[in-house]
Amino acid sequence: MRGMPVEERIWTGTERLEYERTQTARDVSPAESAPKPVIFVVTQNGPGANGGVESITQVITRLRDVLPIVVTQSETDFNTRWRDAGADVRVWPMGSLSFAALLRNNLRLFRLVRAERCGVVHCNDIYALWQTGFGARLAKAAVAFNIRNVKSA
Repeated sequence: MRGMPVEERIWTGTERLEYERTQTARDVSPAESAPKPVIFVVTQNGPGANGGVESITQVITRLRDVLPIVVTQSETDFNTRWRDAGADVRVWPMGSLSFAALLRNNLRLFRLVRAERCGVVHCNDIYALWQTGFGARLAKAAVAFNIRNVKSA
């Protein structure tokens, strides 16, 4: 069985896993094994109603093999938790939905995506999507977002 072509072998589960693990380790360059950056755009709404921010914090603090970059509009206790988890936290003004503000923030995110060579941007709510989603797509990043804060309870 050892001399047979890989496609013709009959594998046990552990043999196949071990073979794939050694092949993957052999075929991956150091650049490919480095953590990949993911940008999280998180808008914070003050001390109340931050269930969405708490949820994304749980995700960010548990990530492995990812370099999280968090873009937010204010400095809060969440920022400390993100930094403690190894995230690069950047505070940008995102106060207005005026055309000039949206253009400025989308252009800024476009530049960040390109500079970090980031392939994924996560927008934590519709406001974050408006502020940065178009710039992310223009930079060819995939955009994931949560839908929240779109209708009153």
